[in-house]
Amino acid sequence: MDRLVLFSAEDSRDSKPDWVKPGVEKLDFRKGFREMDQDDRKAAMKNRRKLERARTRELRQWWLNKMVKSPHPLQEKLTLFWHGHFATSIQKVKLTYAMYLQNQMFRDNANGNWKVLVKKISRDPAMLIYLDNAKSKKKAPNENYARELMELFTLGEGHYTEEDIQASARAFTGWSINRKKIAFQSRAQWHDKGEKSFMNQKGFFDGDDIVDIIFTKPQASSFIMKKIWEFFVYPDPDPRLVKFLGEQLTKNKFELKPMLQMIFRSAEFYSPRAMRTQVKSPVQWLIAFLKQTESSLPNSKISSRMLQSLGQVLLAPPNVKGWDGGVTWITTSSLLNRYNAASILVKGRPRAKNAVPALDTTVLISEEAYESATAIRAELQWRLFNSELRREDRAKFTDYINKVKTKKGWGDRQIKSIVQVMVSTPQYQLI
Repeated sequence: MDRLVLFSAEDSRDSKPDWVKPGVEKLDFRKGFREMDQDDRKAAMKNRRKLERARTRELRQWWLNKMVKSPHPLQEKLTLFWHGHFATSIQKVKLTYAMYLQNQMFRDNANGNWKVLVKKISRDPAMLIYLDNAKSKKKAPNENYARELMELFTLGEGHYTEEDIQASARAFTGWSINRKKIAFQSRAQWHDKGEKSFMNQKGFFDGDDIVDIIFTKPQASSFIMKKIWEFFVYPDPDPRLVKFLGEQLTKNKFELKPMLQMIFRSAEFYSPRAMRTQVKSPVQWLIAFLKQTESSLPNSKISSRMLQSLGQVLLAPPNVKGWDGGVTWITTSSLLNRYNAASILVKGRPRAKNAVPALDTTVLISEEAYESATAIRAELQWRLFNSELRREDRAKFTDYINKVKTKKGWGDRQIKSIVQVMVSTPQYQLI
């Protein structure tokens, strides 16, 4: 358990996307922009957009590969959680390097300190662009980040007032970015240095002061613990449990490691209520299949198109609330797309340009298991479902395995068919 939870920021520094090199942060493509004629400007902007699209696709593929291969899978799963919680989209940010920095920041702080993470996201260039704080000035404070900081990120609705939003927005004025370096920059001339009244406190607050005051509220702990519990265990936990978890997080000075250990060691985590009560997100579905079958990730174009068809495009959540998740992942069309994706991953696609290798069935089942349908079912069951199944489900799978048996027994083609049937069931869509 400790090995699962106690990874560090250094554990995430093993690789970078190929294009992340010294100088990539310098936005010098506009050099000489004003001297260009209209056609050259259009061409320059078109080339820049093309470059950013290519980098974004590479960044997604790099992250998916880390999810598949990382020796610290919880670190990547938490990075995905924070990406959904602090939802930020490349479609508005338009700077892939900023999205990379944010992704790496989530990874570095995945199991760290909750309060520190909120202060870091408040300075994050991608977030400052996405929620319009980068241009927020004393004369015209922008309230977008101030509102979402409380409503979506730390407290939830009903735990703040419109006056609190206004005071917070004033406190965050001047929190901007250096666009040449794509880094946080505090612009003192833009900051409202006047006195503010926030959550019944008065002072000459800046953004850090706002976060500090928010974290004096018990709700700041219980709010995030509820979301973490629902992400890892089951939805709609008892309010008493949420209150207890929030109190423990506060006692631990907002450190997440002991809370994750507490959750994963709890009896509730292994209870019947926690088994198969969550729908796998498209990313979880894809990564789980690849790891369970020891398969390779398809190329970036295939994996991006596949996840788009399933309803989850990394680095591009639908809005600031992120993905709704849960049962919303499953619709008639998305479920059919899951089954089609499973067919591609199992059978492969041999076309040279966007080839997908077929499933290697030799790694899935031991030689001894080929002696009976029950043995084949049992080994594939534990590989694909990681748990026991209902008696009727076990019987159905065993019956199907017997039906596809040939005179020579079960070969590569039959095993692929069995795997495809198993992953195209309602049970496989659940965690």
